[in-house]
Amino acid sequence: MGDAVTMLCIALFIHCAILFFNVVFKSCCLYPYFKFLKKSGIEISFLTIKCSTTIFNRPLQKWGIWRPRFLKLWFTAGTYVSLLLLPISLTLLIRSLILTISQRGTSEPTTDAASLELVIPGYNLPLSDLGYYSISMLLCTVVHEIGHAVAAVREDVHIYGTGFLLVFIFPAACVNLDSDRLGSLPPMRRLRILCAGVWHNLLLAVYAAIIVFSLPILTQPFYTTGEGVYVMSISPDSPATGPSGLLEGDVVTSINQCSVARKSAWKKCIADAHRYPTPGYCISAEFVRENDESAPDHPTVEGAVACCPPQACKEGRLCFQLVDDSGGPVALPEYSCLLARKLVKENIGYCANQSPNYCSSQLHCLRPSVVNNTKLLAINRVKGEVVLFLGNPTEIYSTVQVVDYVPKWNIYDPYIPQFLENLLKYVCMMSSGLAVVNVLPAFFFDGQYIASTLCDLFLGSRVKDNSKRLAISLCTSFCGTVLLLTALITPIVLQYIY
Repeated sequence: MGDAVTMLCIALFIHCAILFFNVVFKSCCLYPYFKFLKKSGIEISFLTIKCSTTIFNRPLQKWGIWRPRFLKLWFTAGTYVSLLLLPISLTLLIRSLILTISQRGTSEPTTDAASLELVIPGYNLPLSDLGYYSISMLLCTVVHEIGHAVAAVREDVHIYGTGFLLVFIFPAACVNLDSDRLGSLPPMRRLRILCAGVWHNLLLAVYAAIIVFSLPILTQPFYTTGEGVYVMSISPDSPATGPSGLLEGDVVTSINQCSVARKSAWKKCIADAHRYPTPGYCISAEFVRENDESAPDHPTVEGAVACCPPQACKEGRLCFQLVDDSGGPVALPEYSCLLARKLVKENIGYCANQSPNYCSSQLHCLRPSVVNNTKLLAINRVKGEVVLFLGNPTEIYSTVQVVDYVPKWNIYDPYIPQFLENLLKYVCMMSSGLAVVNVLPAFFFDGQYIASTLCDLFLGSRVKDNSKRLAISLCTSFCGTVLLLTALITPIVLQYIY
């Protein structure tokens, strides 16, 4: 969170400095500066830098007159799909607000996929994913604005130019249309232009989702997936390194009894290891008698029994507690000092975390005696011995980067398909999110103008006064804006309250 605040403060300082010099140069009436702004098309305002150009007008004109009948059917279909999305978006928005309020005060709120959530870097967006977020945001807005521009040309609305925006730290695209001409069009033609951006965002999300699901198949000649995760990089200060620790290029298949097939499973296994006690190991009585080197006195350190002498700890021994003595008539001591690596190799099965009576006959369940936040993890990999980690599992997650794609030959970079998959996931998320939010009747979104046009379309014959229809559309947009802001801000407010 501190890195996020620092980054945002730096970005705010840069924006304020640019705005300050812009005001100073304009107040001094510097002709070269005015000439530079006019020639470059740069406009500077608070937290926003806009650059306009006309170099894309010709391609957009060509696309707008290409196959006019097809484009009419294309944007008409987009209009109906966008209007069908409107009640769905309102339902999602209201549902998200109700779920957020109903879950207030709970320690672990349930995750609901069909809800709207405000994405903030450093709050619920990892700073490491900020690049994906920015690229996908730019791509989604470019596709969105292309839809508006091509539909506008198709409906004979002039394009003044296109531009790129930097809103705080997020890039975006924009298009400048002839608003007077747009407002004079019949409602149905106007809707084709206004709904084109939402339509294109929906299609982009669908295409991105299809490619994401197809990527493991498309990369099958070069990479394997679903059989383990590839260790891409390890921080130099990672506790998982060492002579017998993890190495870059290792393929991890499991953590304790938790199978690791993909990156999502890697995250879940580490989270489970952090949340639940370390599982016990099913060990024979003979192994314990032959390897036990426990000290006569068993002091308690931070709630855990330390039965190993100092020298034994240096040899890799760990204190294990007997939690299930149903393995036969042979009596075992409650605590035994055993070689952890040898015990892990000897173990025939794991004991359950909550109910340890799962060892077969003649075996006993022994669990490591460690403090609450310290866990013993056995990380199995395709090549090399099992990696034993004693510590906080979250340190592994924060210092070891893994990817889903395991290269079949060393010449292939596993980061390339993983980068493409992550980017496409963000594109799918961002594009569908922009479509859902943009169609809502809220100020500064396409939904504001869609609502106004729908009022003209359905109320034109009943309400003849334009000012009354405008008042109805403004009230609708105001209510939608309040509802949207409430649904997006409520989770943040409730988090700080509870």
